[in-house]
Amino acid sequence: MHAHGAEAQVLCLHGKRQDGEIFSQRLEKLTRRLAPVADFTFVDAPFLLELDQGQTVPMREWWRGQAASDDDLGAACAAIREAHGGPFDGIIGFSQGAALGALLAATRADGPGASVPALAALKFLLVAGAFVMPGFPRALQEDLPSLHVMSVQDTCVNAAASADLARLFSASARHTHEQGHALPVRAADLDLYQAFITARTHGLAATATAEAQATAEQKEELEAIQAIFMEDVLECTLHPPSVCVAIRDVGVGTDVALRFDLPQGYPETQAPTITVLGLPKQLADTCLAAVRQEAAANGGAVMLFQLVNAARECLDSMPASERCASALAEEGQGEGQGALGEDSRIVDWLKSEADEDEVLGAERIQARIDALLYFTLLYLLCLTFALQGVGRRADRGPH
Repeated sequence: MHAHGAEAQVLCLHGKRQDGEIFSQRLEKLTRRLAPVADFTFVDAPFLLELDQGQTVPMREWWRGQAASDDDLGAACAAIREAHGGPFDGIIGFSQGAALGALLAATRADGPGASVPALAALKFLLVAGAFVMPGFPRALQEDLPSLHVMSVQDTCVNAAASADLARLFSASARHTHEQGHALPVRAADLDLYQAFITARTHGLAATATAEAQATAEQKEELEAIQAIFMEDVLECTLHPPSVCVAIRDVGVGTDVALRFDLPQGYPETQAPTITVLGLPKQLADTCLAAVRQEAAANGGAVMLFQLVNAARECLDSMPASERCASALAEEGQGEGQGALGEDSRIVDWLKSEADEDEVLGAERIQARIDALLYFTLLYLLCLTFALQGVGRRADRGPH
């Protein structure tokens, strides 16, 4: 999965128990920032894992077992070659994908990396939760710039293991955080990643292109939206100009978000690109149609405030039967999480999730079982007290 047309090409390797689609969702904030000047290719690992209870789509891994065999590495390299991206200027990897990316970057001259010609002109490596794979060369032949993201709270790949890998790259930098096993995507993290990539990629502009920068009128409207909606503004950027606004406490029973991407011709000649996040497809399509209708009625004028209100009115006016039917139709998709799903992008916006790749369906099921046991015990305890009270009243009956 990739897009073409920009100057820099970036290979993205997901972690174990993820796939390219999930990783692309979790890197969405970064890829949108760099969209005018960089293409991102997300590759699926070659090996499928067994479905956990509640899953409908199997997750993937780059190698089987504790250590990668030569056959596993061959299959991983083949998956990257078959993605038809590149030649790549950089690699972004998480966890197992980060370890693989580091190994391929270090062995481009002689080793597994040499079997992927698209990596020959690599200019940077950005990895999170990475570690040293067996067979990693102890003396690199070049000073490849690398950024190693690690956390002392990481219980899957400890910070010491990530630091061991960083020491093998002579031109390495480190970024520590407190979110555990994750590639964090807070504003400060994104600023760091963007600066690292733009500074080390030939031909990649240090700032967004003029076409992707907010006009004076767009900037004024975005500032007004921030002042009006305050904490409900989940993200707002000027290059490229976009804003994401949460719509809370609506009739659908869950928080929703609207994202607006402003083209250069907005508002005079073009309408914003509108994305509805956090809803089942049927409800999202209904809401999107209402918002687009409002946009058409406001053509040529600033309209973001009116579009948010149109979405709220649409969601509040939906009959309860329609909301329930749509939610039930979507329930059970993903990993048994109901209408939203734990991997939905709305969770990224509203909860700033830690991007863990080891969250198993079994853990969520166990949590539900624990809650059920708790309420069962509480019910039995109340029933016992009630029966004891009945017994005492019977003992005090007429003699």
